[in-house]
Amino acid sequence: MLQATPNRRVFFCSLAGACVAALAMPGFAAAQPPAEWDGLVLRPSSAVDMLYVRTEASLEGCGYEVVTEADEDVLDVAPFIVDLMITVPDRPTGGRTRTFTANAGQMTLVAELRDSETGQILMRVIDNQRARSTGTFQWTTSVTNMGEARQIITGWAATLRRQLDAANGR
Repeated sequence: MLQATPNRRVFFCSLAGACVAALAMPGFAAAQPPAEWDGLVLRPSSAVDMLYVRTEASLEGCGYEVVTEADEDVLDVAPFIVDLMITVPDRPTGGRTRTFTANAGQMTLVAELRDSETGQILMRVIDNQRARSTGTFQWTTSVTNMGEARQIITGWAATLRRQLDAANGR
């Protein structure tokens, strides 16, 4: 009989998560992304991997005041991470061990921009990012992994902000 060990549980949970992400995000596995997705049309972008836009949607006039409730002219931005692959060092055990990796991993960042009143998706941004690689193996810890993840997410947020500014003529 197969015993459920922590490693097997993590593997099966990871496998299940990957399957759900693959089903929920069509076109990631394909060489060419779909031209249309949930009524959104693929637009070229030099800033991100894929940009899907509702053709009649406009972000002109959108401000950046943070609010807590839906209202007219309020944009709901929902960021999330899919396809997260972390090069995780082993947990410390007795003795001195170190883990060396080429990079800390990669993630696909997604943001959906919705009309806050109707919930209609106006835009979906998808971008795959890989942690820095120096071309050599580096000592990897949970601290270095967290630093790499923060750098990717901060850079992506800045790119999203620049693109929103460009859409608003700022």
